[in-house]
Amino acid sequence: MLRLIFAFVLLVCAAQTHAGVRLYGDVQVGAGGVHHSDLDFYPRFGSFSAGLFVFKNIGVEGFVDTSFASAERSIFEVEVPRAAGVAVRFQSPPISGLQAYVLVGYVDFTLEQKENGLLGERTVRQTYDGARFSVGVQQRLNVVDGLIFGVEYRNYYADSGITVDGLSLGLRFEMQ
Repeated sequence: MLRLIFAFVLLVCAAQTHAGVRLYGDVQVGAGGVHHSDLDFYPRFGSFSAGLFVFKNIGVEGFVDTSFASAERSIFEVEVPRAAGVAVRFQSPPISGLQAYVLVGYVDFTLEQKENGLLGERTVRQTYDGARFSVGVQQRLNVVDGLIFGVEYRNYYADSGITVDGLSLGLRFEMQ
């Protein structure tokens, strides 16, 4: 994972010399869905991403998610304490400030499950990696140039039998 982040930082630094490159950053809050062993959990998370457009409406970004709150069901408590990765962003041209986008990339995430049963407390922490797929819509705000409000659905796919996805709201700033 560190190699991917290092490669992303090098890409960002190298791309700064390219005249058409535009930087952007995104902050989101949301609720995730974790489906595990026929149980559904809805922990809350925060997310930060930063990237650059290497072509018109095509960008490369890195992201980090962190847990705000775990979710409980019966004797179980589940959260995704961290997730990080890289993705390629494909977005439509804006029409009246509204545009759609798709993110396709790689994610490395940790799932933590606490059990407080008859035999006492037990914590299981497992790390997964796989593909990240996201779709979203965003609306440019007239308050500040480059400020955008967005809604995103994301799915972290790891061939594990566990489903991890989420819905988030966020603010993005794109340098003009």
